[in-house]
Amino acid sequence: MREVKALEVLNYASDFSPCISMYLSVSKSQTKQQTYLELQKFINYAQSKLSQDYGFGVARELLRDIQHFIRNLEFKNKESFALFIAKGFKGVLYLPYKADNLCVVADSFHTKPLIKWLQDPNHFYLVSLSAKKIKLFQGSSKGMHELRSYNLEILDKRDMVYRRGGKGERNVADGKQRKRQEALFLKEIKRICPMLEADLNMEEAPLLLAGSSQLKKIYYENSTYPYVLEESLNGSFASAKNHKFFQAANQLVQNYHKRRQEELINKYKEKNGEKSIVKIAEAASSGRIEKLLVAEDYQLWGIYDKDSGKIVIHDRQLNAKDEDILDDISEQVLKCRGNVFVLPKNKMPDDSLAYAIYRW
Repeated sequence: MREVKALEVLNYASDFSPCISMYLSVSKSQTKQQTYLELQKFINYAQSKLSQDYGFGVARELLRDIQHFIRNLEFKNKESFALFIAKGFKGVLYLPYKADNLCVVADSFHTKPLIKWLQDPNHFYLVSLSAKKIKLFQGSSKGMHELRSYNLEILDKRDMVYRRGGKGERNVADGKQRKRQEALFLKEIKRICPMLEADLNMEEAPLLLAGSSQLKKIYYENSTYPYVLEESLNGSFASAKNHKFFQAANQLVQNYHKRRQEELINKYKEKNGEKSIVKIAEAASSGRIEKLLVAEDYQLWGIYDKDSGKIVIHDRQLNAKDEDILDDISEQVLKCRGNVFVLPKNKMPDDSLAYAIYRW
């Protein structure tokens, strides 16, 4: 079993069912033996479900070598991990957040927890600007790490925007020199910005700027990244271990996402979005959904025909052919290049399970 990425699981398509999805959190106070015992409960459940609905041969084939794998599983100091098993696909995904313990045997992988993770508001980028270097950091609620560092081709001290000195001391430039400095920095930004922003591969993750007001203004005006925050930090820093700087950055990002979530919910209410799960399922199958809000902490069991959009809802999972319909609809919207936002049920508009805005 190999380590996989979230997008591999989301994009996986199999003509053979079933698929097994196991999510398990790992507590620091929990021993490896306790984790193995919890995982063994999931394996026993999956084996029973598979044998009942597909036969013992299918169960044996899919769960072959699983015992050997879990005995050699490394937790990598992550809070949770997920196992995904299907014919021709066996993978483990380590998760940097506490996932709810869950085992689902169905016709496709259960991916709603992954969708939430990929849109996790804890992810952000930070660009630190100074006269000598531009540094790119990636951050989350756990901390930051440096991705790239770019040296500026400004070698003459006269070209530096600021010169370090005693407390409060700055290099005071006249108008001509300041314009020359800004022109040099602008030239470097135009050279570096395309390379730097090519590394921003987390869709819709906000980007914070840190530096002097002059440098931030130049970068902001020349950036092509659509999620540069207007709020910023004063001063640059050399290390991702600067705890106070990280706390200030993380607070700005959390404030941004709180406002964004409120705006998103208000926008859905203003547009009188669709909340009938039957109509949403039909619209998802034809690619008509532009944006979908879906409840995180709820499973709606039943059968979803992705070709016709018809659904059959059950009060519980009757067998392995039953799936979380909310999960399947979310996957279908993503495949049709729509946007999916996973929210706690108490944050959903009108206490709905799903809420959609149509393209047409």
